[in-house]
Amino acid sequence: MTPLNDANVIEGTLDPAGSFVIRFRSGSRRGGPVAGRVEHVSTGRQSRFASLEELAGFMLDRLPVAEGNPTRDP
Repeated sequence: MTPLNDANVIEGTLDPAGSFVIRFRSGSRRGGPVAGRVEHVSTGRQSRFASLEELAGFMLDRLPVAEGNPTRDP
């Protein structure tokens, strides 16, 4: 793991439309099965996932399609 330093700090605000909270279930580990829960910050929609593919699918469905356009699944 890379230690944090000034080069890793990003300043500015984050757009909540592209923000997610991800909670991994205990027992999830690098190289092994992953599972947990994800929440889209701006809509409050939540889902459980049992694979990285399910997690990515949930996130991609809620990202803005293009600058200034609504999300695919509001």
